[in-house]
Amino acid sequence: MIKEPIKRYSQAFKQQVVREYEAGASNFSLRQKYGIGAHHT
Repeated sequence: MIKEPIKRYSQAFKQQVVREYEAGASNFSLRQKYGIGAHHT
């Protein structure tokens, strides 16, 4: 089994994603837009 490398997201990136989420973007659309993994992230 091959492990995926652990992604580290900057604080600024996380804040941007949260702002978009709070503005009404869906969890699914944000994951697609930014290439964020599944619910383990």
